[in-house]
Amino acid sequence: HCPASVVSNIEKIMRNFLWSGTSENSKMHLINWEEVCQSKEKGGLGIRRIKHINSALMSKWIWKLNSDEDVAWKRIIRAKFGRGNLHWWLQGRGARGFSPNWRRIIKLLPSFRQNIFFHPGNGNKTHFWTDSWLGDNPLAEKYPRLFLLARNQQCLIFDIAPSGQLSTLNWESLLRRSLNDDEAIDISHLLGELNSICLNREDEDKLLWRPEPKGIYTVRSAYLTFANNNSSNHPAAIVWSLSCPQKQYFFNWCAMRGRLPTRDLLQRRGMHITSGLCPLCQAVPETVDHVLIHCSYSWKVWMLILNLFGSEIVMPHGLIRIASITSSLGLKNKGRLMFKCCVGFIPWFLWKERNRRIFHGHEQHWKHVAYSTLHSIVGWLKLQSCFQ
Repeated sequence: HCPASVVSNIEKIMRNFLWSGTSENSKMHLINWEEVCQSKEKGGLGIRRIKHINSALMSKWIWKLNSDEDVAWKRIIRAKFGRGNLHWWLQGRGARGFSPNWRRIIKLLPSFRQNIFFHPGNGNKTHFWTDSWLGDNPLAEKYPRLFLLARNQQCLIFDIAPSGQLSTLNWESLLRRSLNDDEAIDISHLLGELNSICLNREDEDKLLWRPEPKGIYTVRSAYLTFANNNSSNHPAAIVWSLSCPQKQYFFNWCAMRGRLPTRDLLQRRGMHITSGLCPLCQAVPETVDHVLIHCSYSWKVWMLILNLFGSEIVMPHGLIRIASITSSLGLKNKGRLMFKCCVGFIPWFLWKERNRRIFHGHEQHWKHVAYSTLHSIVGWLKLQSCFQ
């Protein structure tokens, strides 16, 4: 178990390195860490959260505890605490006397239980009411009225159907009283589900991990389960379809999320700026979309390069929309790759020119920036397999 304070310190180092590199001077964090750690499909960088990795690794001990492998540490657990099967753990019992690490593992049981499924063989390890073996949820949750009537709520499947025939259960012996109309309907629905199940007395019950097609626990799938926030895919994920070096991917990712340190963003964050105008045209307030696309200076660079590559488009609003129109241009493989290079390279060189004017006081003609960008695009395309 990794203490929360250690996790916090490690992630602080990671955040500072992402935005400041190896520099000792702290720089502005442009995007929230929660957003940074989202998967690439959801608009993040796919950086893994330490706390979720830690939880996934610890949950593996729960899985191992129920494996068929007979190893020394499992025998020690059983000898010390008297029991050591998964059902004991899933009820949250046995925490007293455990080390802090094991108590932390026990706290993960609710999340773990939501992602396991029992495939009954002879039914001697699967609880009829409280384990998930018939559908996504335990029968106790699907039929709560019947569960309250059960004489033995922790009975195994084997205990009530030793012959393996679930469709012929003696419900009078399993329930504490006769049923009313609503409960009779529940029994009817339950019998409909049980009719499709036939136990095999020669096979052992198997514990399966839902997130994996093969049912085997993996740390990767467990991490994705712990990190899942059910959010939809983010439009900025299209940045990974561009063709450019890694440093420019990161820049374009920030740009597509509207999180570059432009003058309007700095002013919103309370910084005093002498002029909020665009450094390239000195006519319009600086925003991400303006300085990288709609500024008269930037627009000339875009048009010159795109025309040289044979692409004529009406510049839409935002880098995300520019990147997303690739499929509608009717370009073939090489043409599509060239367009993706343009979208990946042009904003980067325009930003470099913007910074050159602010921090060094040097100005370059827009044609010089365009041909410098073009030179880099051609050099990058030569490295791609379809141009070799």
